Amino acid sequence: MDITSLSEALIEYRGNNATVDLFTPTLAFDGKYELGKYVVTELVEGRVDLLIEDIYGADNYVYADIDVILYINNIDNPLSIVKDMTILYPRKDNLVNFRWTPNNDQTDVAATDRVTKKLMYPNKTKTNDPNRNKHLSSAAVPPTVNTNSKPPVVVGDGKIIIGGI
Repeated sequence: MDITSLSEALIEYRGNNATVDLFTPTLAFDGKYELGKYVVTELVEGRVDLLIEDIYGADNYVYADIDVILYINNIDNPLSIVKDMTILYPRKDNLVNFRWTPNNDQTDVAATDRVTKKLMYPNKTKTNDPNRNKHLSSAAVPPTVNTNSKPPVVVGDGKIIIGGI
């Protein structure tokens, strides 16, 4: 199946390596379009392709929009589609309206900021646990835990000391 959001992904090739832009949204649902309801039967359970056929008919181009149906219903794994589950779906001619396209005059700054804040800037505040500090100062611990690092191997006076203790 040629799923649109995968075939139109922003892929940048550098030699033999390829990177995919995961920050630019590909789908958006703003609630403007009326959605139909489909109740999954036992025959369609775990089969998103048959589900699409039941909803839209055996129209091959609709397979490219499977990702829209999964997005609207917040389904990560199509195998999790089970009997009696209600699937929401738009009309066939509205499927394209669920694809996010950037406005040429301006970028979606709000979406970019939300994604950046969630993914790019983890909380970097440092906290000190007084109980841990007290324990470290009084206990013999491996050199990787000591506050002052020591060399892992020391050679001198005819001895080899391993472990920095």
